[in-house]
Amino acid sequence: TSNLKLHLHPSHLLCDVTIGVARTLVSLGDVKSQKYGADWVEKVERYVQLFQNDDDGGNGGMMIKVVDAIKNSWKRNDDDDDQKEGKTKEEHARKRLKTG
Repeated sequence: TSNLKLHLHPSHLLCDVTIGVARTLVSLGDVKSQKYGADWVEKVERYVQLFQNDDDGGNGGMMIKVVDAIKNSWKRNDDDDDQKEGKTKEEHARKRLKTG
């Protein structure tokens, strides 16, 4: 934007695209992609919080919720994986007790 002599924050131009890329990464479903999507969305998070408010009756407040959901998506998936692993370990321990 400096070459165009526009006095805009880069997030003003790139916010929607960045969030779109982050949403695509999260939709892949694996924790690594979701963490990468969270990294992408952190680049525009401050801009979204400052300028995407719901004061004018629009849907700016929704964008804040989308950013929060993207940021925390990998945590939910990681917790689910931990629960699955814990259950598997319990089942494995029960099987060993039955056979041993």
